[in-house]
Amino acid sequence: MLRTNEQYRGKLFEMKPNVCIGGKMVSRDDHRLIPGVNVLGLTYDLAQDPKWKDLATAESTVTGEEINRWAHLPQNPYDLMQKQKLIRLAARRVGGCVQRCMGHDAINALAI
Repeated sequence: MLRTNEQYRGKLFEMKPNVCIGGKMVSRDDHRLIPGVNVLGLTYDLAQDPKWKDLATAESTVTGEEINRWAHLPQNPYDLMQKQKLIRLAARRVGGCVQRCMGHDAINALAI
């Protein structure tokens, strides 16, 4: 099941306050965290957008269901290339880092 940006935010904001900023525990809707939440939210929006669905989604190797490509473990060089294209698309949209580290892809590439 593809989660929407609204579903992501809803679950995120329901979590108990266990993020520490400046020595104080804060909830995930703290104004200092919202820019990062917005960036991650875009990754859910792209998977819901029909224009980017082929790039932003993949078939789960576990369930066979359509999933967000960010949650997909690349299985081959094509999957890695699609993920890189998606990272570049998202980075252009947000003007920088999409908080979906490409270092993970390097480790996954070694496994493939």
